[in-house]
Amino acid sequence: MSSSVALSSFTAYLLVIHGSRDPRSQQGAIALSQKLLADFLPAPIGTAVLELGPVPLHQQILNFIQQVPWPSEGGLKRLKILPLFLLPGVHVMEDIPAEVAEARRVLGKGVRRSFGAWQSQSLPQSAIEPEVLPEVLPELLPEVLLEVLPHWGSQEAAMEKLLQSHSPSSKQHPHDILMAHGSNRPGATVPIEALAQRLGMRTAYWVQPDSLLEQIQAILAETEADSETNAETDSAIKTATGHQPKTIAILPYFLFEGGITDAIAQRLEALGPQFPNIRFWLGPTLSALPGFSQLVQTQLVQNQPIQNQPVQTQPVQNPLEPSPFRSPESGI
Repeated sequence: MSSSVALSSFTAYLLVIHGSRDPRSQQGAIALSQKLLADFLPAPIGTAVLELGPVPLHQQILNFIQQVPWPSEGGLKRLKILPLFLLPGVHVMEDIPAEVAEARRVLGKGVRRSFGAWQSQSLPQSAIEPEVLPEVLPELLPEVLLEVLPHWGSQEAAMEKLLQSHSPSSKQHPHDILMAHGSNRPGATVPIEALAQRLGMRTAYWVQPDSLLEQIQAILAETEADSETNAETDSAIKTATGHQPKTIAILPYFLFEGGITDAIAQRLEALGPQFPNIRFWLGPTLSALPGFSQLVQTQLVQNQPIQNQPVQTQPVQNPLEPSPFRSPESGI
């Protein structure tokens, strides 16, 4: 691209999250957009939800386009859409592309522009809180290119570095479980399995209710076997009850706090009496980690958009400082 074209281009950004009845995930997304605007991106940036919004996602995209003060002069005008999702599941591979395709279809017919009172130094209203809904009209918007970026969890190297930065050290907590939401789409969890393997961690999934308990039991069986092999070494650190105290760290592979991470905390608390000699350590969600917003900014600016794909029918606690038990308030 020539410098003249680059200088005349104008880009806005839209973060798309899953959506939840728990307001914390949307609050977290808005806080992230504000931080990005303040620290990295001198450009309009907003948020939208795939599910449980007042209007469908494609309508939210159009609402946000209405709010952006696109320059009147010529040049490339584009909206970069980043799905803040961790897995390439049904939502990423099917639902979001379908909604963006519908937004493109409506844009092709033209929509009314309504800028409202947006000011350059402040954050535009979230796309899920529109004042005026777009209407299909004969007059066309200036051409706006909708670009869908790869979902946030696709940054494998960056994700690995981020998790390494807050995972308790192997000497303190040799047993880590990466607790993710999971997906019903075949193959969707392959990236998480690969990530966990590189980190030396086990995986458990919220959509598989027994998987967390199974992994805890597997860790205990493994450590008991190791203790029998190294009985002389272990004897020096046995407790009075004859059991070696252990810590199992559970790292929630979720972007924001909300109902699900609350439920994970409650499940661990309920497992306490069953495992009296186990100390469960529950880490923070990804958005609470240092460096999270920088990774989002990097993906917004550097990643190339996905080519049009067919829709298929099918103050935060220091994460390095362990706590006896952390009860989060969590979301997808």
